[in-house]
Order: sequence, then structure tokens, then C-alpha cells
Amino acid sequence: MPYRTEVINQGTGILRYGSGILTGAEMIASARANKAAEIDWTRISHFVLDLTEVTRFDVSASDIDQLVSAAKKNSDILAEVHHLAIAAPSDVAYGMSRMFQAYQALPDLVIQVFRGRAEADAWLQSVLEVPKS
Repeated sequence: MPYRTEVINQGTGILRYGSGILTGAEMIASARANKAAEIDWTRISHFVLDLTEVTRFDVSASDIDQLVSAAKKNSDILAEVHHLAIAAPSDVAYGMSRMFQAYQALPDLVIQVFRGRAEADAWLQSVLEVPKS
């Protein structure tokens, strides 16, 4: 599966990363499954979305709308999540990530989009006291 989820930073963060061809349907299914995941959401303060290994980002504007809607429906479990760093090197992934950033519906969530993972991690380090994994 080209889209996976890991708990990182001693249980305080979520890493979602894609590889190969990544579709909007895969991202939406993952977002909708958040509540069913065996994750202690009360400890999660940040997300990293790593798209650096994605070879084709097959996500539409409609998919972005559905991702925003899924985030809104998950707002109860995402209440403590205040930072999302997205690493999106391709122009399409970067543009769609910026669209998600503009449309996101969680008022306490700060989203930053970067071209590389190192920049995304550096930003998170600057805004959080993130324990090293």
C-alpha cells in the first residue's frame, strides 16, 4: 500500500507517508479511518505528511474538499493536533497541499507546506519541543 501511517516522536506525532502512485481515494480512506485507528489521540500534537517518495500524485480538487470534510468530522479526536507539516516536492502535490492548507476547517491547526522533509522537520522542531524518536 502506497499510503501508510506511523506514530512517531514517542507517541506525540503521526507520520503519514506515500510512495509510488498515491490517489485521493487512498488519502480519503485513511482520513476517514482515523477514529478506528488504535492511536491515543489525546497525546497527538502534530502530523507530518511526507509525499517525497510519491511518483504520481493523483488527487483532485474534489478529493481535497473530501479531505477537509473528513478532518472536520474528526475534529473531536484532532482537538490536540495543532501543527501539520507537509513535505511535497512535486508541483502537483505542493499545489494540492497548499489548497488543503487554504481550505482546512480546523481553526487551531497551523499547516505549513515545504518542498522537502528536512524543511518540514526543521519547522516542526522550531514550533514544538518534539522528542527524538
